[in-house]
Amino acid sequence: MSAVGRKLDGAEEPGWQVTATDGTAALQGAGSAGLLTYLSGSATYGPVPVTVDDVNAFRAAE
Repeated sequence: MSAVGRKLDGAEEPGWQVTATDGTAALQGAGSAGLLTYLSGSATYGPVPVTVDDVNAFRAAE
């Protein structure tokens, strides 16, 4: 998984800001892709607007 974030009025960052992999066997089978946002109940700021654009899911290389 790779992601990049920016403020709505900010310039787009070059390259990915976050990249992660998970080799857990239970996660290697067929499934679906999704996106979930979360803000802790103890956060003292909010609501936090989230805009999602260009979500892509690709079959992993075999």
